[in-house]
Amino acid sequence: MKSLFLSITIFFSALYLAIRSLAWFDLFDSPFLQNHLADLCAMPVVLGLCLSLLKIIRKNHKEKLPIIFVISLTLYWSFYFEWWLPKKSILYTADYWDVVTYALGAGIFLIWQRAHLNQQTQPNEAEK
Repeated sequence: MKSLFLSITIFFSALYLAIRSLAWFDLFDSPFLQNHLADLCAMPVVLGLCLSLLKIIRKNHKEKLPIIFVISLTLYWSFYFEWWLPKKSILYTADYWDVVTYALGAGIFLIWQRAHLNQQTQPNEAEK
């Protein structure tokens, strides 16, 4: 069974690993892209995991995350990593561009989720 969670997780995890690997081997020298592309990967992976767990719990493969949940989790993530943690630890810095990338990642997830649900609801050629 082709899963939305797996496709999002594999794609964005691979993108994240590629970014970090290129940086680690000094093959990619753009701190702006390294940091923000990695942050772009966060919400699709986290939301894909949430969707997968929801589908397992409810035993419904056509389940979807409500937009209010996606927005709420993105706001929480932004607040936690870009406001609260930087106040509590010198290891974290507040960066408003990260908030933008989290929002973009959430938008990508919503588009991906809608496309996946549309694909599930359309009858395939074998059923016609």
